[in-house]
Amino acid sequence: MNIDIETNSDSPEIIFLGDPQVTSEGDLNLYNTLLNRLTTDPFALGICAILCSFLVSGLSVLFILYGDKDNEPEEEDENEFKSIKIIHLIDQPSTAINLPAILPSINLLSNPQKKALLATIKKISPAYSNKEVYSKLKQILPPSELSEFLQTGLSNSQKLKWDLMEVQPNQRFSLHAHPNAEMILCVKGRIHEFRLTSSIPTTTFDPDDPEGPPLDSHDGTWEHRTLLENQWLINTIGSVHITFTDKESGCLLLVLWSGKHAKIEEELYPKDFNVDERVGECQKECVGCGRGGGRDFFLPGKDKDV
Repeated sequence: MNIDIETNSDSPEIIFLGDPQVTSEGDLNLYNTLLNRLTTDPFALGICAILCSFLVSGLSVLFILYGDKDNEPEEEDENEFKSIKIIHLIDQPSTAINLPAILPSINLLSNPQKKALLATIKKISPAYSNKEVYSKLKQILPPSELSEFLQTGLSNSQKLKWDLMEVQPNQRFSLHAHPNAEMILCVKGRIHEFRLTSSIPTTTFDPDDPEGPPLDSHDGTWEHRTLLENQWLINTIGSVHITFTDKESGCLLLVLWSGKHAKIEEELYPKDFNVDERVGECQKECVGCGRGGGRDFFLPGKDKDV
């Protein structure tokens, strides 16, 4: 065992430890002497305190950086689509809105989804034509929106895509405005909405992070409507509504959209219309109610609004 003790009259004792293995009573005495000096010498105590301080600080930093994250509270998921299954089919390939173009993506779907979508396309395709859709778009979209869509396939400078949305019963989207035009086909089931139909605020949307307009001091008319199977709904830029399913029926929606909604924060909800209360009442009691149509609803093959 090698223990060297160097003593300098001008400085405190400094002790160097070598082999830690203890093999004799003499070695134990040396360790006892060393321990006694470490616990009584002021200089040694100061050094130990500093080292312990560094050790505790280092461990604290490591715990903060790499601690047990399983026990950390989960951040609230603000994604309004978290309870809604969305399957991307294709990007809008051109200005033509042609349902059969979606068929190559059919293998992305489960069998029930395949059957429902194929049945809908088969049912409405004979009565469906681009001319009819464009005629309806012309009635609903403002000229600038219509021109952009027909010439570029974009809406408010954003690319559009075809998605299939599967919404379970008793679910809701957030109250939102539309930063881009949307076309929605109800493939199966039904979906309700409360739509702001008067005094709709004019809003400019950030293309990357669109925000809905404040409605807390807004006085407008809200209308409850229901989109049924095989019906289309067209949402214009800036339109405001909240959509939801009732307790008995979910829905399968084919949607042409940008993938974004301009969510309206709850503190900016209208004061004269209790959104959450009205939606909750309808989800529980109003199965299948709501006016089944409007100017922005249409059914392929029909010359009039539904």
